[in-house]
Amino acid sequence: MTDRSYTIGQVSRLTGISARRIRFYADKGLLPPYSRTEAGYRMFMDDDVDRLELITALLETGASLQTINLVLTKQATLAQVLSGQLQNLEHQITAKRRIAATMRIALQSSEPTVRDLKRVATMTDIAHSSRREAAKAFFDKVTEGLELDPTWKPRMIESGSPELPDEPTKEQVEAWIALAKLFDDREFFDAMRWIAEDAAKYPWIAVRDPLDPTVAKHLAIQRRARIAMESGEKPSSTAAQTLADDYIKLLAEMRDLPDDEEFRSRMRQRGQRGRSTNLFFELSRVLRGLPATDAEHKWLRQAQEALLGV
Repeated sequence: MTDRSYTIGQVSRLTGISARRIRFYADKGLLPPYSRTEAGYRMFMDDDVDRLELITALLETGASLQTINLVLTKQATLAQVLSGQLQNLEHQITAKRRIAATMRIALQSSEPTVRDLKRVATMTDIAHSSRREAAKAFFDKVTEGLELDPTWKPRMIESGSPELPDEPTKEQVEAWIALAKLFDDREFFDAMRWIAEDAAKYPWIAVRDPLDPTVAKHLAIQRRARIAMESGEKPSSTAAQTLADDYIKLLAEMRDLPDDEEFRSRMRQRGQRGRSTNLFFELSRVLRGLPATDAEHKWLRQAQEALLGV
């Protein structure tokens, strides 16, 4: 049994696709070469009708003509294309959800402000970008040329790409926007590069082997900081300065370095550069519904800054 042949008008009636659109697909190479009648009319076969229905179905998923051509020429499977389109659709839904959440927060006030509108506009600009891809590209560049513990970069990428909750608070929306902006901040890049170089030079610090005696010392200082903080000691107090001094000595010990003026100067630089990196981790914690920072960690950091004159 041979295939039937159809005029373009007959194909149009069979498929519901306009003749103009069918010609467009043919001109784009999505239909194989066609024959013509003696009168010069294009003729189409049953396979052409099937291809047109496949093209239409794929277009409904949002696939581009280029992608459709990959399926028609067997360069990609239907499953691969549908998987890619589903991923794109889910990303679009997530982006729209973030924008809608920002609008809901703006409407919590009976009189939204210009700041509210700017927040919505900013979210619209960045919601369609992939946070994980941006974080990966950033930390790929930060760690370029460094030999690091294999878990270091994935941890940083994870911290830099938390999802915005379905019903975020105003603070979480602000944190999500601020975190996106950090990836374009040169000061933040330089600070993270400094931390990455430190992690590459002293890889055992990140591992925190429980059998390492410095780990026990580190935990002991954290306990002392918590007790001092809960007892009402200020980070600028004499007791806090003593504790900060002990901590800096421990940091030198963990690096097998002398606690001298050169090391103190390095810690001072770390404190100066650490503001943007501290913000990075604080924003990441806020997005996960956690306190911006551990209270004793923040207290101890402030005590160090006071001691070093940061």
